[in-house]
Amino acid sequence: MIRIDRTDPAPGAISLAAIVVFVGTLAFLVLSPAPSIAKAATAQRAELASAYDSLESAKQTTKAAAAKMDASVWQMPQQAVGPAALAQVTTTAKGRGLRLASFRPEKADAVEGLTRLPFQVSVEGTYLAVLGFARDIEAGGSKLAINNIQISASEGASDKVSATMALYAYLKGEELGHA
Repeated sequence: MIRIDRTDPAPGAISLAAIVVFVGTLAFLVLSPAPSIAKAATAQRAELASAYDSLESAKQTTKAAAAKMDASVWQMPQQAVGPAALAQVTTTAKGRGLRLASFRPEKADAVEGLTRLPFQVSVEGTYLAVLGFARDIEAGGSKLAINNIQISASEGASDKVSATMALYAYLKGEELGHA
């Protein structure tokens, strides 16, 4: 048989502590505000609206980038790009007082959904005219991009230089053909 010593204060203190914890927990549950479904729904609606705003902003950015890309891509058959690029290079070189020494198309390749048409161009003239020519080719209205440029001094005591440039023209959504 178990004997309980009524003079021992430990069981009373433990019981009192348990009652205090129970009453404190009950008071917390009763007095603390319940989570509001309306507040949670409002927060989710605000988050959703923010996501829609971000989506619209991304769509606008994508649309602007696509328009910029379309302005930089040739909108003609692949066979017509070479002669058009030659005409543009010739006009730009003459405008800068340069002699167009060579214009050679190279093999086309596909790059990230575009057809890339490389050309190798050699011009001769003054250093400043060559730099101006390169700037004109890279200008916003041109649909040619310079990938590489090599400039070397001409022989003799002349202020002339010779420049060889690797140019690219891009076509959108066209199968590779013979350039």
